[in-house]
Amino acid sequence: MSVDPTPRQREPAPLLSVSLERHATATLVRLSGELDMASGPELDAAVTRVLQPGQGCVVIDLTAVTFCDASGLSALLRARRRVSDAQRRLTLSGACPPLRRLASLTGLEDLFDD
Repeated sequence: MSVDPTPRQREPAPLLSVSLERHATATLVRLSGELDMASGPELDAAVTRVLQPGQGCVVIDLTAVTFCDASGLSALLRARRRVSDAQRRLTLSGACPPLRRLASLTGLEDLFDD
């Protein structure tokens, strides 16, 4: 019996999954997983895709976000700024209590619309 001395490298599971649903008056961005420094660029890329054809409001659904740190909150702020710069409206919905607490501690309670 031979044993391979080199351990197999596993692909890391995605920390954040992003799905887009385009509707006539809005685009829904559903986030699932962890929103932090490592996954913030995925949200940035999703916002870029949403703003390309550009019309209607943007809704980011945070219901399935299981973790968000200060870097993740910063990614949400970047999204808000970019959507606003494109003269569109951003709504953040479904934030869990820990994320709302983080926003409250940083003075960003008004970040969430619901």
